Amino acid sequence: MKKYLMLFALFAAAGAQAKEFFRVTDLPDGWQAHISVEGCKDNHCGGKGAVFLYHPKQETTNVFKSDDLIFERSEGSKISAAKSPLIMKDFTFDGRKDIAVATGNKGPKNSPTYDIYEQGEYGYFGSNYSLTELTKNYMGMFRVDNKQKALIVTNEVDCCTRIEERYRYSPEYILTLFYSRSVDTSDEDKVVVTETRTDRRGNEKTTTRTYTPAQWQRLNK
Repeated sequence: MKKYLMLFALFAAAGAQAKEFFRVTDLPDGWQAHISVEGCKDNHCGGKGAVFLYHPKQETTNVFKSDDLIFERSEGSKISAAKSPLIMKDFTFDGRKDIAVATGNKGPKNSPTYDIYEQGEYGYFGSNYSLTELTKNYMGMFRVDNKQKALIVTNEVDCCTRIEERYRYSPEYILTLFYSRSVDTSDEDKVVVTETRTDRRGNEKTTTRTYTPAQWQRLNK
């Protein structure tokens, strides 16, 4: 009971400026979250907000603040994890779920950005600067490839060039680029794809291939 009273006190204090309160349902592994946000209009919520994350079987309580906790609201005071401003996945490949908290649209071309917090021992979450920067420097939230243990990011250099990069993550908070691909569609008659692979010794190999638009479309179905 003491733990939940403390949670309520933190929720009320950090959400003092908030006008809307929600509970996030169906987070993975039994995690529970409440969020407060400055306001909602036409089902779109945003502004300063806070996230209160806890687990019923653990004594720890985590509080995360955001300058722009944007998300689309549902009817009532509950929102699903999929529609919430939270993403819980294992971003660091250590078997623990980490969390991404929305911070507005501050990335390239107004793409969404997130603060990333890595779960440590006993359910405590600490800020992860390296992963947070990935969301600020590339377009949107990175994807997680569990098979390769890689983080995948994308960007648009200009109107016609799209880049994909893949990083390995180490426990020392180091991101190592091992694959990049640029797709140039500036010529309407061809698609030029340049790929660079870097092995664990740092040796690079770059290949460039040219496709017709129809060929490239078939390859990416």
